[in-house]
Amino acid sequence: MTGKWTALTLGLLLVVTVLMAACSSQPAPIEPVQSQGLPLDSNRGARPETPFEPNPDESLQEQAGISQPPISILDTIDANECNFIHSINACFSDGRPPEGISLDEYMDLYFLAREDLAERFDFNPLTIKISAIEKVEWSDSSLGNPEPGMFYTQALVPGSRLVLESNGATYTYHTSKDRVVFVR
Repeated sequence: MTGKWTALTLGLLLVVTVLMAACSSQPAPIEPVQSQGLPLDSNRGARPETPFEPNPDESLQEQAGISQPPISILDTIDANECNFIHSINACFSDGRPPEGISLDEYMDLYFLAREDLAERFDFNPLTIKISAIEKVEWSDSSLGNPEPGMFYTQALVPGSRLVLESNGATYTYHTSKDRVVFVR
């Protein structure tokens, strides 16, 4: 029995030694190349639909074995637009999320409200930012915005008051955990 454990231990030591040797012989780091991506479309902040046509000198360079650096998706990102890829802080008019409320509590609701506001007033959704947000407990399912002639469930509904900003104006939404209501 001890012979098997000795063989197993030696085998494991050999595997660990080989792995350590393989990990320690890393190639020299490659210097990053400045990407020469396409210009941003000022209307949407995204890459144009058609790729650029190389000029005749570029065609000759490619035939001669000289290639252009790859176009990176990071070339299409505008740091002033709200997105999870680059800058969540761009989602807020003051440049930072509020303290005391975690992002997962309201970001889905923000995107719902942002899409509603963009459709309602024909705004570019990427320009709509959160101006303020606060937790609220609504007294019924109207979320503090009852419509005349409607009846609402009388129960405490956890949610928030969400103020969005676009084009210098502010717009208020009342939310529950899964619904947004535009406040007129």
